[in-house]
Amino acid sequence: MKKIRNSFRLGLWVFGGIVAMTLLFSACKKNLDVNDNTPVAALMAFNLAPDKSGVGIALSGRNLTNLPLNYTSYTGTYLNIFPGSREVASYEYGADSPFAKITQNFEMNKYY
Repeated sequence: MKKIRNSFRLGLWVFGGIVAMTLLFSACKKNLDVNDNTPVAALMAFNLAPDKSGVGIALSGRNLTNLPLNYTSYTGTYLNIFPGSREVASYEYGADSPFAKITQNFEMNKYY
């Protein structure tokens, strides 16, 4: 009788161990359904206008720089933007109207 009770306990321990390992390893399973393929392009802006002390850059009417770009300064890194046909305007910081404006077609996964 004692032998049957010990094998029953051993069986419970083995079963409990299998359940615990199943829960542990299922928590480590990665979700393969995540879609991180958001289409982006990259843009870096420079101030290469020697007669402008501070320049701002706008993309589709939205300001890309919080501070003015002084002569020979740049945004520092590439900024992620949505691809497509977008208007790029440069203006003297603090002015309402741009001094240069162009429409550019930004392609996915390209650097500008």
